[in-house]
Amino acid sequence: MPDIHRLNILCATGFSLALLICYADSSTHAQTQDRRQANSPAVAQIQGTPQTETQAATRAESQADGQAQEQSKPESQADAQAQSKSQSQEELSSTVAGAKDNVPVFQNWEEAELKAEQSFIAGDLDSARKYWRDAIAIAEAKKEELNVATTLNQMNHLRLKTGEYDKAHQDLHKALAIRQKLLKPDDLRIAETMGNLALICEKLGRNQESEEWYEKTLALKKKSLSEYSPQIAITMHNLARLYTEEKRYDEAIALLQKVITIDQNSYGKAHVEVVRDLTTAGITCYECKEFKEAIDYFEQALALAQEANISTSDELLPIHHYLGICYAQTKQPDKAKEHYELAHKFGEKLQSQGFTGSTTCMLNLARNADDLGDQDCAEKLYQQACSVEDKRKPPNKLFLTQCLIEFGHYYRRHKQNTKALALYEHALVHYDSLPNFEKRKLYELPVALAEVLHDLGKNQASEEVSEKYLHVHTPHGEAHFRL
Repeated sequence: MPDIHRLNILCATGFSLALLICYADSSTHAQTQDRRQANSPAVAQIQGTPQTETQAATRAESQADGQAQEQSKPESQADAQAQSKSQSQEELSSTVAGAKDNVPVFQNWEEAELKAEQSFIAGDLDSARKYWRDAIAIAEAKKEELNVATTLNQMNHLRLKTGEYDKAHQDLHKALAIRQKLLKPDDLRIAETMGNLALICEKLGRNQESEEWYEKTLALKKKSLSEYSPQIAITMHNLARLYTEEKRYDEAIALLQKVITIDQNSYGKAHVEVVRDLTTAGITCYECKEFKEAIDYFEQALALAQEANISTSDELLPIHHYLGICYAQTKQPDKAKEHYELAHKFGEKLQSQGFTGSTTCMLNLARNADDLGDQDCAEKLYQQACSVEDKRKPPNKLFLTQCLIEFGHYYRRHKQNTKALALYEHALVHYDSLPNFEKRKLYELPVALAEVLHDLGKNQASEEVSEKYLHVHTPHGEAHFRL
């Protein structure tokens, strides 16, 4: 798949729901339109994901004297491919033999790869996974190592969608080793894999490693491309997102202004890429609590989206999502409600794709209803959000934990500590199964649990929670959680 566009991946951090958009760097071919897809909202913060650097899926990396020839896929497929993820080592041994009835048996790698990508775009993740396994099996049987590397990159979309970041990390390192062995050092396919590794490292909370990969990707691209190339803008955009996450806001905004200029010159002002750039700039301003500036960026993005006749849910949802939050922060609850409702409408359209954005919007609407004094409506919305995530298959434990925390916070605001305690304890069951880097994002849970236990007079239990979770660092340096 060509440049992986902005992926819809939700990462919640803290209380406010905020979406951050990042784009997948596509390095190999010049098909960088629709590179970045607006991120879908999630509880707490809706964080958009960087674009993966996956090349066109239909291209065949056939080997001839160590050289590969690739055919770029249509740009219409490149955009949707931004969400696929790389596959695990144990899956690589899958074979085409013994295919079930009505399941295609492929004659070559190109057929399997194309079918996998088509299935992924259609939202059939199980079939996409199987066909990608078939593609790898065929390429391995024919000793087509570059085709193996291409499929591993494509499967990165799937891994991103399913949260299999560790497996994606393993597969991308394998793909990179193959490409570095068989391709020239300045081949953009190497940059493609590096950019995807940067994205995955960011998802794994390895920000320093992620930044190093982004810098390597930019250095390699600049050897072959103009500094005004849209492909370079993709990597700069993703790096700006990382800077935002690390609270390096000045650096993020400076990069994004360059990206906006490049994309305006490349595509014109009324284009989806410019809309995405403005949305990301708005998110960065939101993150540094410059809410009025954020609103300005989002309103510009919305106006250009209307001018360009952009009506897709994944583009408009984050704009309305963040406008709702920013208006809430500037004490304009009626405007906040208007945009929350629009975000929820767009989120529901994406719900069938495993998208958690609709639930995030429910949480926003619940808080808005609470702010407007409609506690019955707020409570029902919190219950609905938790119910939806509790039934989600496959489960998203991080997001479910966030929903339960938010519902617990609601009860604490209204002095219903017994109900809050039940929700925090339920959340803790899922929290304990999360990897440490995700636990750090939700450090507020053990804090809130210990406090509500203390308020209920359960001092020993409160102290036990405090001692047990002292290892959980807050996002604010090395300070530990303490009562």
